[in-house]
Amino acid sequence: MFDDAFTPEKAAVAPPNGPSSTTEDDGTAPRSRPALILNEIQVLAFAKWVASGRPAGDSLKFWLEAEQQHLRERSKPCDE
Repeated sequence: MFDDAFTPEKAAVAPPNGPSSTTEDDGTAPRSRPALILNEIQVLAFAKWVASGRPAGDSLKFWLEAEQQHLRERSKPCDE
């Protein structure tokens, strides 16, 4: 899933081996909430992959870790 040419800016908003998004990446089309969540997870997964030295064949592992982190952060109560 990740390679040297991969950047969060170029990220498609889909999980590994998942369906492609119909949303434009150039910002012309509004993104749905699920698309934004998928994009946040993908950016987290990419950061985890880079921090681990860009190993080959571990994209699903990093995706799942990023999903779990996203869910934990979303489930925290807001301090007001």
